[in-house]
Amino acid sequence: MSPSTPENPASATYLPKQEASVSFPPDRTALLVIDPVNDFLSEGGAAWQMTRTTVTKHDVVGHLKRAIEGARERGVPVLFGPMAYTEEDYAGEQLQRRSGINRLMFEKKMFLAGSWGADFHPDLQPGSCSSRMWAVTTDDPERQTGL
Repeated sequence: MSPSTPENPASATYLPKQEASVSFPPDRTALLVIDPVNDFLSEGGAAWQMTRTTVTKHDVVGHLKRAIEGARERGVPVLFGPMAYTEEDYAGEQLQRRSGINRLMFEKKMFLAGSWGADFHPDLQPGSCSSRMWAVTTDDPERQTGL
């Protein structure tokens, strides 16, 4: 890939100031939404005390919702990558010995599979597979979408 210059912004990973928009080839593009779950994005979520200021100040849910709707309107696949841990994961020593954010996740049992906290935020739902959306699993999502 050639370096980005003012004369050649096509290789830029950002939107140059003089550009009003950017476009992507819809047949080679997907929107990947990572961890749009209640524990991060909803009042009452296990991480809400840590994320509340950023989520509300920057209207994270609103911006994600607009990005998802915009992708769907243009026929761009929307892939969801949720995080979830099982009770067995929480019982394991490996998770208990973690530090920092991982330790906090253990203590608060964030993203517990089957819990409200690990569910998708109500405004950020994957929908049905028939409308070209998939929840990312351990399977290769490129095989599912052809991207």
